[in-house]
Amino acid sequence: MEQITLPGRIVPYIIIRKAIKHVYLRVKPEGHLLITANRKVELSVIESLIRRNQKRILTEFILIDQKKAINPDEVLIFGKIYSRQRSVNWHGGVALIDEVLMLPQYSNEQKEKNALEKYYMKQIIDASQTIIDTQTERLAKLINGQEIIIKSQKMKSRFGSCLPQKRVIKINSLLGRFDPLYLETILIHELVHLQVANHGQAFYSVLLALIPDYRHIHRCLNRMVKTIEV
Repeated sequence: MEQITLPGRIVPYIIIRKAIKHVYLRVKPEGHLLITANRKVELSVIESLIRRNQKRILTEFILIDQKKAINPDEVLIFGKIYSRQRSVNWHGGVALIDEVLMLPQYSNEQKEKNALEKYYMKQIIDASQTIIDTQTERLAKLINGQEIIIKSQKMKSRFGSCLPQKRVIKINSLLGRFDPLYLETILIHELVHLQVANHGQAFYSVLLALIPDYRHIHRCLNRMVKTIEV
């Protein structure tokens, strides 16, 4: 098995040689790439193909990683699994301390869920603001130098919404479970609505210039939400 280093991940891959014309690349749930190619295709050509498709590949691996089962004593925060520890002596609210999510001992499960959701909302707001603050040049035309109000709540049917006149963007707190790539994608989607209200050609012209893989990332997010209990 060969391996190639992509941004943030070393990816193993297997090459199967066949009497075919084209090179085919598949992301396998076992955590590697399966490449089918003609025996005459050089390794450098295969690795070049992998690098050209690295965004799609890495997004697929994120999806695979986050399909892992989460037990009641664990919690997903921006794509990472943390231990969840409840204590009657903890009075600091929901907080991530030394890779452990600390929670008070709530009187029932629903109260704990509500407290955890409020934690996700705060993480979404803070992370969204960080994205805006650190990508000012990239997002300058959308923000146009004006203040953006970021809110978060748990939504049933959408990942985000935008009120252009009030410059308010709401982000679904569910995104606090998944890799920050998805939050950034949805946030930029909503920021584009500050410029283009509908989802017509003009909207996607702006959005795809900022996130060329938007449609693929959005499909992965839809699949992930359906397969992970939140």
